[in-house]
Amino acid sequence: MESPVHSDHWSVVSTPPLPPPVGGSETSGNIVVSGHAGWLVEGNDRGITGSLRLNREGQWTAWSPPCTSVGDSYVVPVVSDARRLVAVCEIGGVFSQPSPTAPPGAAPGSWWLNVSNDAGSNFHAVRKLHGAGGYFSALASPTPDVFFFQYDLGSGLELVMSRDAGKHAHVVFNGPVTYLHFVNTTDGIGIAESPSGTAEMIVTHDSGRDWSVQRFAS
Repeated sequence: MESPVHSDHWSVVSTPPLPPPVGGSETSGNIVVSGHAGWLVEGNDRGITGSLRLNREGQWTAWSPPCTSVGDSYVVPVVSDARRLVAVCEIGGVFSQPSPTAPPGAAPGSWWLNVSNDAGSNFHAVRKLHGAGGYFSALASPTPDVFFFQYDLGSGLELVMSRDAGKHAHVVFNGPVTYLHFVNTTDGIGIAESPSGTAEMIVTHDSGRDWSVQRFAS
């Protein structure tokens, strides 16, 4: 569906078909937008089943998502601008099978940072983030060299920040974070899960170095 800005007049958008998954969990989908550019992926725990890209003419066209060539795991890219996309790919995906197009020496199940500088037409592996095991996912990239990841190496989910394009990272928030967005390079908001299992808002005003839970008066 689409609607003009500052309006509430929605109409159905014609897109290439997005096939349903063959088995696995319930299908989910995500849309990422930057300016007039956009990217869509849908899939489940078996991998991505459909993906589209929004072109300059406002049309959704077929698109090959970032991890297709190394395992096809369900990955939503994050965007620092309309041309630069970042994603974390698990080599081999859910089935952890070796891939002939994986980076040289990459072990099945290892996690690699993949970057595109041409609006998602091509992705290339930049560096290994971790060996086999654990869980990694990119959540935000407010500037080209600043990345925020959700990861779990066995002690629970944590939000980590890298200021040097993934070479080094440190924990900035403990707990599951399901959403992260920066309104500028300094101020950001996120949705996290509290210890009691409820959703709570977290905020930063120092470019993501420190996060605090936003409390609302009842």
